[in-house]
Order: sequence, then C-alpha cells, then structure tokens
Amino acid sequence: MKPCLATFLLLLCIIHIPSTARADCNYTTYYHGDCNSMKIAITVDDLYEPVNLKRILDLCLKYDIRVTFFTLGIVIHPENAALWQRIVDEGHEIGNHTYGHLNITDMTDEQFKHQLTITQDALNAVLREPYTMRLFRPPYGRYNRYGCVRKLKELGYPYMILWSVGLEDVQRTYKSVKGGSIILFHTNWQDVKCLEENLPKLLDAGFEPVTVSELLDLPPAMETKAGE
Repeated sequence: MKPCLATFLLLLCIIHIPSTARADCNYTTYYHGDCNSMKIAITVDDLYEPVNLKRILDLCLKYDIRVTFFTLGIVIHPENAALWQRIVDEGHEIGNHTYGHLNITDMTDEQFKHQLTITQDALNAVLREPYTMRLFRPPYGRYNRYGCVRKLKELGYPYMILWSVGLEDVQRTYKSVKGGSIILFHTNWQDVKCLEENLPKLLDAGFEPVTVSELLDLPPAMETKAGE
C-alpha cells in the first residue's frame, strides 16, 4: 500500500467520489464505503492459521463486533468444523477468495468457476446448514474486468470487494483509518497482533466495525437472488 493512501482517501471524501466503480460486466467493485459514516469494515483474508483465526474470533467476541472473512477453499478442513460454525453462529460474514489463491487473470472461465464452486462446496461440507457466499475478493487484488470476472454475477457473486487500508497503514498509525474504510488483514501473527493493539484505539475514536454487507448496505442474499 502506497504511503499517500491516507491522503488519497481523504480527498475522496472531500470531493464525494462515489464508493462504487460500476463496470459493464454486471457486477460492482467496492474499495470503501461512505466516507461520512463512522462505520468501517475489518476484513480477514486467506485464513491459513486456525489458531489465529480463533484469536480473531475471541477478540471480536470481547468487543462485540462483526467482521468479514474472505476464505480460501484449501484451508477449510473437517477437523476445524466447529471453528467455521462459530464464524456463522457469531454473526460474521464469509466471502470467497478462490480455492488455492491463484492469480485469476491467468484463468479460463471454467477454471475460475471451478475455483469458486469447490470453495463453496468445502464451506458447506463443514457447516450444519449451507451458507451461500456472494462476496468475492480476488487474490492479490488482481483482476481483469474483461476476463473471467465478467461472469461473477452469473456465478452468484454480484459484489467484488477490494480494500482501502492495508496492514502497513494501520501499523504506521491507526489514524490512517477513515470513515467507510475497508481494512485488510490476514491470519498471520503480525496481522493479529496489529489488530489486537489497534482495535481498542479505533473503538475509542468512535469507529463502528461492521461486516462488509452492513458497511455497503447490500441487500440480503435472498433479495439479491430474487432480483436476478
């Protein structure tokens, strides 16, 4: 993340550039929410480390907040089923990050569909009831709207979620977070430690962490399907 990001975000708020960038491929890409709101979205990618995933869930429970997890399919294992069920039971949101964290710009339509489908299948296999993911985050933040992502809505993912604040920004100063920020974390030790240290500061500053769907005021999943 470039050092000037915080300044760039502030300028976005001042000139009121819309929070969405609508492509002609029938899906919407979001980098942040409403700059005039105190709501923010904490997002956590990959989820390779179950121990640290539990630490994040414990932290959320302690402060009574909800976050959005963008999971890889490869990390979802039956032995951790209770942990995955806990994510759902405690009101967090889950989005699709592909199965193996591959660069989607190199994929065919069928390969891309397969990555999304087997990740959804892996998640449903460890939960008591099916959970329909509808948010997508591309690995590395890389995508080509004229490539396979043009099929996102057709595949059940009308929203592609990027981010406006990365770990480097939060480490430098939690004040890089602005209203409407979508903040990127992972489940490695460095990220979790940073989240543990800065979450109380963000709450004290008046920010309200919510899920991505709450931040962006996205319609419920059933409502989305009905409109298709």
